[in-house]
Amino acid sequence: MRGGKPIGLKTAQYTKAKKERMTENENAMLPDTDLPMNAPSFFENKIIKPETVYKRLMRLYNQLDAIIITALDRDLIVNYCKMIEESSELNILRRQLFDMYSNDPDSVSLSDLLAIDARHDRKVSLINTFAHSLYLTPRARAGVVPDKKEIKIVNDPFEDLLNDLESRP
Repeated sequence: MRGGKPIGLKTAQYTKAKKERMTENENAMLPDTDLPMNAPSFFENKIIKPETVYKRLMRLYNQLDAIIITALDRDLIVNYCKMIEESSELNILRRQLFDMYSNDPDSVSLSDLLAIDARHDRKVSLINTFAHSLYLTPRARAGVVPDKKEIKIVNDPFEDLLNDLESRP
């Protein structure tokens, strides 16, 4: 089932209470970290280490109020991280073959280049499926209403004193 659109994209009329509730539900799934300004290492023709991906994911998941993954998802996360590494390796190989084909079309057959490209596309498709399972895509997060962390209210002694003063005649 398809998830709903973010509140900012909805044009329907809602009551103020419903808008606030929808906004709260969306904000519960937002990490504290903003998107970085520098490009990911995937664009730098480097192999992305699975450890790097794992650490980045754990930092993001730990910033969320909601618990959306558990220890039961560990193998899924590990496989996701390994697939990112394999995808970066295939991307490097694809770029090397394309450069060889561009310089000397007889050195590499076009079918080899297309085969690597197809393998890379299938790997990216599988990565997107895993990302959806791990709530890493906007579509997977849409419509998810996680439980909130309990807010501990600490009584301020000065606030109690002011309340006592106000209640006196």
